[in-house]
Amino acid sequence: MVRVEGSFALELQHRQADVLERLNSYFGYQAVDKIVIRQGPLPRDHKARQEAALNLSEQDQKQIDSLVEDTNNDRLRQSLMEIGRQVKGKNR
Repeated sequence: MVRVEGSFALELQHRQADVLERLNSYFGYQAVDKIVIRQGPLPRDHKARQEAALNLSEQDQKQIDSLVEDTNNDRLRQSLMEIGRQVKGKNR
């Protein structure tokens, strides 16, 4: 499940196939087969997750960058990069 704010829910729904393709190419198998979108405010007290995502190794950041570099939509690319940083940050 992905919670999004505002009109980004429509954008994510429209680009769902692209996001699924990117996520599964990152994991190397069909790890995610469906995205459930919930529209609503995002929690603002996720400072620890943000700090972990900011302290990635250079190798992890380069891997994330290479996975999203072909994404034409800037907002989507930034969102995918944030997902990658969060995933890498949690696996530390």
